[in-house]
Amino acid sequence: MADPGARELRRLLETSSATLAESMSKIGDGLRVQDPDVQVGSSAFDGIREARGFYGRLGRRIRAIHTSSGSKADVLDAIKRLDGGLALFARGLRSNATDEGLSRITDAADQTEAAAADLAKATNAIT
Repeated sequence: MADPGARELRRLLETSSATLAESMSKIGDGLRVQDPDVQVGSSAFDGIREARGFYGRLGRRIRAIHTSSGSKADVLDAIKRLDGGLALFARGLRSNATDEGLSRITDAADQTEAAAADLAKATNAIT
């Protein structure tokens, strides 16, 4: 049976977030700009900033939880990599008309996809 901290950790990770959903929606809106003079709308950067803030707050809450579950460190590592992927995505969007920008966007997608899979794996391993 999981200790109280592990149960709280799992609850935090399994609870959906309207804040995170809204930030992802803003990112999508910013990527669908119709103005030919604007490559990326400002809402994309607002959404990235909000998502990074969400993951930062989540990480602080998780660090404050006392648990014997060894998965806590894996969860925090995955959250840190998600944040890094979002930061890399923003840097890529700022220079997306260049090869370097496109490379950053691709790397960010790979990094966030792997981090999300690792976060799911770590969440499932919480005991």
